[in-house]
Amino acid sequence: GLMSLDVNRRVVVFGAAGTGKTHLADVWARRGVMEGAATWLTCYNDPLETYLAGRTEGPYQPHVRAFLRHLHEIPDLASPPIPADSTELHHYWNRLLPSHVESALREEHRIWDLIVVDEFQDFTDQWLRILESMLRPGGRLLCVADRAQDLYGRELDWTTINSTWTRAALPRNCRKDRKS
Repeated sequence: GLMSLDVNRRVVVFGAAGTGKTHLADVWARRGVMEGAATWLTCYNDPLETYLAGRTEGPYQPHVRAFLRHLHEIPDLASPPIPADSTELHHYWNRLLPSHVESALREEHRIWDLIVVDEFQDFTDQWLRILESMLRPGGRLLCVADRAQDLYGRELDWTTINSTWTRAALPRNCRKDRKS
């Protein structure tokens, strides 16, 4: 069913907490690596990055890195230094760094055949453009999201995504279905 959606170039699967979104993202990323695709499994927050990295142990490991951390670590982009003043961090991570990266990305940064995004609702339109510009021609972008968990209010343009992407839903909470 939903696992085979990864044949499409742009996919977003919606589901509430406990519906299996992270499991689906993990399966897509592992399958990409098994197929020989340069695969990046990403998310917004550090705790989720740690969790994803722990899930992807074994022979088929994608690159697992939180989105903004990955952008900051691209060696030839010469990212602006992280400010020492903690009051400037939000602006740095959400405006300055993405704007710098978006303007500095070149053809040689198109290194991914497959990018899988967990908790896609945490992303912005600008971040989506960056993801798109890091894909090789014909590359795939597979995302899972819970629109009810818009913790950061980033306002991704869902209308564009809804009209041009393959969409699906995970309707059942798998956690509640487990027998204890």
